Amino acid sequence: MKYIKLFESKDDYTLSVKKSSITSRSYEKIETYNVKLKLSNKLVSKCFFIKPYMKNNKVELYDGGSTETFSSDDKFVKIYNVKSIIKGQGYGKFLFDKLKEYLKIQGIDKIYIDVDLENTGAQKFYKRIGFKQQWKGFSDYRYVLDF
Repeated sequence: MKYIKLFESKDDYTLSVKKSSITSRSYEKIETYNVKLKLSNKLVSKCFFIKPYMKNNKVELYDGGSTETFSSDDKFVKIYNVKSIIKGQGYGKFLFDKLKEYLKIQGIDKIYIDVDLENTGAQKFYKRIGFKQQWKGFSDYRYVLDF
């Protein structure tokens, strides 16, 4: 993280969030929000997230493979496909710090992410930046970050 000082000026980085959609394996359209962190116009880290929706007075999240129902009215997003183009220099953490700022403005206070059981590097990273393990599934862990 020694290079994080590169971001002291807002001119050094750009965080963009662009609404789009993807088609699931079963051909449904899913609204996504593509997030890109650029340094001097060079992509250094990215991810995308989806938001839940209300259906029959329940909070549901459909990600193209399954639908999850949440009993609470927490304001959250679920993050997918986090990639840092340049690893080990703090860009992934910086992406999440700036994304949290953006989401707070949108009224969101929680992030969920699922991580494969074998992906121990990602698990360590998410724990290090404040995510807590919520549950263990058959092939993955669910992590949550409250802010």
